[in-house]
Amino acid sequence: MHTAEDRLAALPNRLAFAEALRRTIADGLVRGTATLGFAAARFALTPRALQRQIRAEGTSLRALLDEVRLERARHLLRETATPVTTIAFRLGYSEVSAFSHAFERWTGMAPGRYRRRGGT
Repeated sequence: MHTAEDRLAALPNRLAFAEALRRTIADGLVRGTATLGFAAARFALTPRALQRQIRAEGTSLRALLDEVRLERARHLLRETATPVTTIAFRLGYSEVSAFSHAFERWTGMAPGRYRRRGGT
């Protein structure tokens, strides 16, 4: 039986781990299950083991979730006519205002302004 550390060591490199984790988080957002437990199950690790690995990478699940949400939000605002309300819910926010505040914190502008400016 392999330990969590063995499974993590078998990953090709840290960049591959980080990218795989971002993809897992993005998939979790689509499914409405972007949680530590969901990600840990995808890596066949305990939540605690995954949390240790994320910390060893110098980040947190919250920071990675924010990165994925920002990337997805930018894409949807730039490339689609999807309403901001729908984008907020797709990204796991229960309130549009929470999404708007987060987006403004990340980019310095409201989602609607970002869209009107063409994503610049």
